[in-house]
Parts: sequence; structure tokens; C-alpha cells
Amino acid sequence: MPLLPFNPCASTRLPRHTQSEIDIFDNDEWELFEQLLAERWRAQAEFGLVSMARLGEIGALLVRACMLALAA
Repeated sequence: MPLLPFNPCASTRLPRHTQSEIDIFDNDEWELFEQLLAERWRAQAEFGLVSMARLGEIGALLVRACMLALAA
């Protein structure tokens, strides 16, 4: 497949980001969210929050890969 001779997104304007920091959860909100989650999903949700990994990246992880990273 040949490369496009032009950039199809050249006229696209990205939204302006002016906030210096975004707070998604404060501690109380996280505690409530964690309590509402089924026990099965709590570790995955906490890992996602701490690592800021995307859902597909978290789902693709193997337990042994996480254990190797912790051991290093």
C-alpha cells in the first residue's frame, strides 16, 4: 500500500489543554469506587489507576510478567 501524498489531518485543530493538573479521584471518591467494585476487579482497577495504563494494556498483562517486574 503506497503512502498518502498528503496529510489528511492537516486542517484538524486539536482542543486546547489549559489545566495544569487533572484530578480524577480524591481519596474518598476512590474508596467509594473501590467498595462498589466487585472484589474480582479491585486489583485490576487499582493497578490501572496507579500505572495509568490503558484498559487493553492492562487486559493483556500476564500475572507472571507483573511478578517478574516486582522481583527486579
